[in-house]
Amino acid sequence: MDKTLDKTAEEAAKQEKISLLTGAAGGIGREIARLLDREGYRQILVDLNEEKLNSVASELSIAPHCIVSNITDVRNVASIREQVQSRFGRLDVLVNNAGVIMTTPFDEAHYDEIDREYSVNYRAVLHFMREFIPVMKRQRSGSIVTISSLGGILPLKEAPGYCGSKFGVRGFMLAQNIALRRHGITVSTIYPTAIDTPMLEHEALHGGSLLNFVSDPLKPVQVAQAVVRAIKKRKMEIAVPTSEGYLCKFLGFFPGVIPAVLPFVERIADRNRLNYIKRKGLA
Repeated sequence: MDKTLDKTAEEAAKQEKISLLTGAAGGIGREIARLLDREGYRQILVDLNEEKLNSVASELSIAPHCIVSNITDVRNVASIREQVQSRFGRLDVLVNNAGVIMTTPFDEAHYDEIDREYSVNYRAVLHFMREFIPVMKRQRSGSIVTISSLGGILPLKEAPGYCGSKFGVRGFMLAQNIALRRHGITVSTIYPTAIDTPMLEHEALHGGSLLNFVSDPLKPVQVAQAVVRAIKKRKMEIAVPTSEGYLCKFLGFFPGVIPAVLPFVERIADRNRLNYIKRKGLA
């Protein structure tokens, strides 16, 4: 009887859907965690901010496993993988959501700022996938979703380091999408326009890209919905909104056109930026 119960518990554990989310304490991370909770996932939430991470965890119906960690250190990423394997034995979904952007002009930035932007946006994605791809290969299944940016398709002159990291993410994710299909692993990338988060508020006041304000910023939940859709529909790429994704990809074919049209677009965007600051009460 005891053996039967043990076997039933073991089978139930195998049926449980397990996901890991980085940057879980931010605005986008919170919404992704909420939606994955509704989808029935048992979540591993990773962030550096313990207080905010616990706040997100308290909102979920399925108790998550929270890990406070600096993901720019590859040793910490390896430790996270060890914890996941020890506690759950598998991982069904990996969401690389953590991201940062610096507003200091590139040629004035301290090397620590440059390294942090690159490490969070690009290297951490590689490190998490290096650790968890073997896990998913053994399962013959899995889904990996990375939050990039339309700045990974269209250059933003105020954020060359950020764009470099996001362009790199796109190439890496597209290559892995092809490589991992035969192992039953789906690799997806989300390319949102500007998102109404504290990071955008900081950019509005401190010299971020004016192109962030060409249209109204997204709500974090819209990005979270794209993540769930990528998992369910096994999408390679999703731009949010779709129309801006098509426009950015079109301009990518004709980079010489961008400097010619940019001044006109930026005049419109700067008016929108000032309206955004006023609407948010930031001034």
